[in-house]
Amino acid sequence: MRNSSFEVLRLLAVMLIIAMHILGYVDHALLSPANKAVLAGVNIIGNTGVSCFVLISGYFGVKFKFHKFIYLIVISSLYTLFVTCLNDGYDLKEAVKALLVIPRYKLWFIVCYLFLMLLSPYLNQFAEMLEKKEFTRLLALLTVLLCVVPTVFFEAANSDVILHQGGKNLTYFLFLYLIGRYIRKYFDKDYSRTLSASVFFLSSGIMAVIAALTGILLVSDCSIFILLSSLSLFFFFKSFCFHSRTVNYITSSVLAIYVLNWIYIFLDKGFIHIEEHASSISFVLYLAAEVLIVVLAALIIDKTLGALVNRLLTCVEERFPVLKKKTT
Repeated sequence: MRNSSFEVLRLLAVMLIIAMHILGYVDHALLSPANKAVLAGVNIIGNTGVSCFVLISGYFGVKFKFHKFIYLIVISSLYTLFVTCLNDGYDLKEAVKALLVIPRYKLWFIVCYLFLMLLSPYLNQFAEMLEKKEFTRLLALLTVLLCVVPTVFFEAANSDVILHQGGKNLTYFLFLYLIGRYIRKYFDKDYSRTLSASVFFLSSGIMAVIAALTGILLVSDCSIFILLSSLSLFFFFKSFCFHSRTVNYITSSVLAIYVLNWIYIFLDKGFIHIEEHASSISFVLYLAAEVLIVVLAALIIDKTLGALVNRLLTCVEERFPVLKKKTT
């Protein structure tokens, strides 16, 4: 059974991603100074979410499985259709676009993960072939090119040239995966929790100070500070070791929660209206409540509809045994 501390980190990461999406929906001009600080804090911490996901995937290693590959495509398409109809009503054109969300590359994280699954046999073999010195040099070079340069030259991180949308691309995704493989191969040990926490607060503090002094949030996925924060969180949670079937059962739906997180728009429009509390001290409570409701709703959907899709795919595999073949 996988170490549940990593699963807790994945769950916290997706909850912070949802919080960021909700805050992006709010008119920032309406926020009180205290709630603007909350906004900055959530972005500083929350942008570690994707990096933590991929580091964990790299640490454990991804193996291509046909069933899982198809399952992820199917549920991503169905859940996107569900969210589109829920938020915007039924429209044939939008419904077709929703069902084609994967080939249209509109769910960037899911598409990158699917690419990662396809490439994993080669990436894993490549990581095993490299000597430690070569692997270290490669990651050092990529860190400078993909993290340091875009942090120093802020516009590079958000350009459409190399690092599209702040590192939200396949290149950076694979870079993080290789870091995870490197950790598993050469640094698979527990480090001081105090050191991990210190690095996290130092890197987060630097981002907060820069934001306060310049108004610039260096929180793109490819920021060197986000990478340091993500690595420190990874090692902090890695230092704990416990096993919980309940936690692992919940977090088996993390990717589904990510796809379904946009139901917050329906919830906010119809019930919560978080923007009405933008200047209130209760804003954080409304934000936390909306995140928890989204997670709970997504879990219910995935444990019912997702389980049904999984059973249907299993039946198809049993009908066509050749589909059970997997590539590792």
